[in-house]
Amino acid sequence: MVRDTVRAYQAVPVSFHAQAGDLLLLRLIDSSQVLVLGMEAPSGWIWLTGARPGPDGLELQLGETGWQRLRVLMSADAARSGRAASFELGLRLRR
Repeated sequence: MVRDTVRAYQAVPVSFHAQAGDLLLLRLIDSSQVLVLGMEAPSGWIWLTGARPGPDGLELQLGETGWQRLRVLMSADAARSGRAASFELGLRLRR
């Protein structure tokens, strides 16, 4: 579980190592409802951009082995307001 605060135009990075074929389970708890996820594979391929996990979370089957780069960031409209938003991010890998 990752707990942090996102400020306008300042993403919170989270990196983790995973194998191709792993199932990633993500759960974002954001009471302000202004945060989104972005994720990049080891090759630089973009997995997610502007994703908002539903109440049951989000599942992704990863296609590459290596360090996955996840970012929690504020939506553009919220960032322009200069706000900050706290969150909890749950990450779970299933092989």
